[in-house]
Amino acid sequence: MRRVAGLFLIATSLWLIYSTCLTRLGADPSAMLAALPQAPGDPRALLPAAGGLLGVIGGLIILCGGPGGAASAMIGGVLAAGFAFYADPPIHVSDMRVWESDTLVSLTLLFLAGAAAVMARH
Repeated sequence: MRRVAGLFLIATSLWLIYSTCLTRLGADPSAMLAALPQAPGDPRALLPAAGGLLGVIGGLIILCGGPGGAASAMIGGVLAAGFAFYADPPIHVSDMRVWESDTLVSLTLLFLAGAAAVMARH
């Protein structure tokens, strides 16, 4: 069950990275490459992407059975969710599209990391 949580954690983290790149850098690959040099100075693109990257690393560690994956994913979830609460407007989901809200995806990342940590206890 812990490995299933690891797979969900990887999928959620990759979606967070994808949606951050799509909304902050643009959908056009050439425009994305042109906006990439300015992205490290923009915390709206950097912090959710860093949180998603830590979530992917943590999910891979959980999937392989390592001991510290949940902690890494929790740090990523706190980083992404904390920034999303700080910078974004209040949670408003139109037409029940929860996957379009960086805040809700970050909270899901945090929940999955906590669930994987609890499952690791024997």
